[in-house]
Amino acid sequence: MNVMRMHELRRVPHFRKDMIEPAENEHADSIASNIGALDSWATAFWSGKGLFDHCHFGRFDPAHGATFTVWQLSAARDCVMSIYHFGRTIEGIDASLGRCPNLTSNIDTKAKRAAAKLFKRTFRFFIKIRHALAHAAERSHTRDTFRRHSQRGRAPINLGWLEISTPEDDGGILMMDHVHGETFATMWEGEVIRCEINEGTGRILDDIVAQYWTAFDAVIDPNPADAPTVTWSKAPQA
Repeated sequence: MNVMRMHELRRVPHFRKDMIEPAENEHADSIASNIGALDSWATAFWSGKGLFDHCHFGRFDPAHGATFTVWQLSAARDCVMSIYHFGRTIEGIDASLGRCPNLTSNIDTKAKRAAAKLFKRTFRFFIKIRHALAHAAERSHTRDTFRRHSQRGRAPINLGWLEISTPEDDGGILMMDHVHGETFATMWEGEVIRCEINEGTGRILDDIVAQYWTAFDAVIDPNPADAPTVTWSKAPQA
């Protein structure tokens, strides 16, 4: 468990005002906020992984194994959703950047595209796996939805540790969310979807965050003014 990484969090970047056109200020602020959010979602993955790892050996506890198994599955789902939100945040950056032509001309667009491509290449499943989690009960809501999301009469379902096949006339197999080793797996529209809950996944997310900072390095203020201090005072006595 990488405890130190769980507690590392970058500050939200501040863009140099002299490089932002007034008409682009609002959208530029949104981009900076989302670059900060990328790191927050990566950290959320690491935090979820910490709980995931903590529960792993507890699964074999004779007295509390069932509890640790449920907790580990919850942690895996949280990790997966953090990856989903990470991907949606990248989409938000692109959407706002499309409204900032001057800002775009001052950043390393090649590095930004490389970071986005790395995410899509590594986590191409991120939308489907979110649907599987968000609509878990709906997969078996009716016989029609069961048929839509189950697999039958196709190539065997290869889970890595188990291979399952069903005849064409069988009712089919609908695999629900589960964990095996470091792998979270589920099913959506007849497709088995997997996500590795391990340090390799966390490092890729961190690498993408670093690439986004590099892409926007020319417009990031290295010495931003400190945020204003908020002072709370007691309400006056009546």
